[in-house]
Amino acid sequence: MRARTTRFAVGALVIAMLASVAGTGPAQAIKGDKGGISGVGLVSLNCNLHLWPAFTPESLDDDCSGEVAGVDWGFNRETKEPYFNYCNPVCMATVTGRYTETCIANEPLVGEAAGWVNLSDAEAVKSDLQSHTSQLSIPFHWFRVGVVAIVLTGKLTGSEINDVLKELPFWGLDDKKGDNKKKEFDDGSKKANDKIGGIAIGVLIPLEPEEIDCMNPSTDFPVQVIAADVQIK
Repeated sequence: MRARTTRFAVGALVIAMLASVAGTGPAQAIKGDKGGISGVGLVSLNCNLHLWPAFTPESLDDDCSGEVAGVDWGFNRETKEPYFNYCNPVCMATVTGRYTETCIANEPLVGEAAGWVNLSDAEAVKSDLQSHTSQLSIPFHWFRVGVVAIVLTGKLTGSEINDVLKELPFWGLDDKKGDNKKKEFDDGSKKANDKIGGIAIGVLIPLEPEEIDCMNPSTDFPVQVIAADVQIK
């Protein structure tokens, strides 16, 4: 897969996405639309895939993490107060979920993944003007062709993420719904959930120079994921 030749195209799409939404999110917050989450972020993850390609679901747990630079804003649906979160300069990210690949002409050209991205260490500005931090959990559904992926996040994943993950014995669905982002502040207030969801464009960059043969999958295969995410509302 030729990651270098696709980065320019992805970069152009990223700029277009950020420009189209960056102006609409603050407007939603000013209108006082309670409970929504809007924001933009750039994501960089390093993942060690236990098996590549994986024709049956493989876990991403404990081996996929990185950093996010971004901001989000909205109104806390529980307290009705506005908030503004930002990574200073980055938030830490961990991923739980699973992934599968499909080979075409002996190459893993198509991939799918689903799970949660969990962000920590975001600094929050709220109406009390006190220093706060927040945690954010974002469900995602990843669809890849070649090195480029479209990722649905938050409510846009619908309930399908539960169907994808429900057979995993390690997956705790009791306290997480697959159709909503979850934000929690350090003062215990919650209920800042998305109403629409978000979309991201990403690239999957294999870090091993070897050619991949679908007949002989590699183990412990390192990859980098770079994505730009827009949380609509």
